[in-house]
Amino acid sequence: MKTSVSGAPPSHPVKFLGMSGQYFKIWIINVLLISITGGIYSAWADVRKHQYFYGNTHIGEGHFSFHGRAIDILLARAAILIFIAMFFLAIYFAPLGAVIMMLVFMVMIPRIVLHGWRYAARTTRFGGIQFDYHMRIGRAYLVMFVFPALCACAVYAVLGVLGVVTYNMMMSGSDIVWMLALIWVAVIVGISIVNGIYHAQLWDLYAGNTVLGEKAFSTSCSKREMAVIFLKSAILVMPFILVAGYLLSDLLLALFMNQTRGGDANDLLRYMMFKPDILTTMYLAVVLILVGAFIAGCWQVVALRNYMFNSTKLGDGIQLRSTMKVGSYMALQATNALIVTFTLGLGYPITQIRHARYMADATQVEGDITLTQLASADKSTEGGAFAEETTLALDITPAL
Repeated sequence: MKTSVSGAPPSHPVKFLGMSGQYFKIWIINVLLISITGGIYSAWADVRKHQYFYGNTHIGEGHFSFHGRAIDILLARAAILIFIAMFFLAIYFAPLGAVIMMLVFMVMIPRIVLHGWRYAARTTRFGGIQFDYHMRIGRAYLVMFVFPALCACAVYAVLGVLGVVTYNMMMSGSDIVWMLALIWVAVIVGISIVNGIYHAQLWDLYAGNTVLGEKAFSTSCSKREMAVIFLKSAILVMPFILVAGYLLSDLLLALFMNQTRGGDANDLLRYMMFKPDILTTMYLAVVLILVGAFIAGCWQVVALRNYMFNSTKLGDGIQLRSTMKVGSYMALQATNALIVTFTLGLGYPITQIRHARYMADATQVEGDITLTQLASADKSTEGGAFAEETTLALDITPAL
């Protein structure tokens, strides 16, 4: 524990004590047993992994611990596989039944996600004190269904108007390219704003209803600030997309003209035969887009995490802090990718340890985190593993 200045709240750095060698042994045994058991052991492997990472994450005098049961996770995964199998069987033998199953599942998504978050919270403890999540079903439907539906309608309406204008106006080839570029810019800006507002609401739904013992988390995330973060990340990637679009302008124009004039694939192939360098140009454009996406993606992750953590408190006096840096995070991601590539995947557990240590080093907790003031009665974890596994599959799990 350390205090920066006299009278300031104590600052507790998060420490991750896991070691690559230790975890590699756990990981390789998990991989072998999963292979031998045809995937059945994957539930126990996940429990061992969570127990190792949670148990080696310390804040002050306490550390995290995971208390999920492997049998619950296994049964949850079996139920998901059975549902998927029934769905695909219904597609072939009872298409109407498949449609009904999909509609019911979609309607249940917010409820499933909230149950998953509650299960994840109740299987996590800090210093022996249990987390919990208070479900707000009505709010979840507004955040996950109503708002995205309204935004999707607005985006499609704008795109429809631009598409009709482009189709009906008499334009030269270069004008068409610029109109298409304008449409893409409008799409990127619109999606960025929608993403920012949506994620601000999602974080409030998640963090604002999570508790540790007797203390509740609260967040003051601004929808405007979140939208600005997404917009800035879109602006970062936009020059790469525009340069790639310029490189591919001839090909894009040929595709557009071929489609509007009722041409077929042979016409397009003949065009490409007269452009022998088109494949090189396409590869260069793809590389440019990937580089831009990598830079913008890393910047977005850092900006979002720092802003969301720095806007989140536990109780009245415990403040979360995140101090991630774009350069160091990009270096981490790039070197991790190289490690996995050049070790043919065997270095993956090393990258997990490096990532966990980096995230811990970039996180602090300010305030009095005496364990006795956080204590409360334990809550049941029964029946939540299915929801958590489904939530993970849907990738709707903000990480607090």
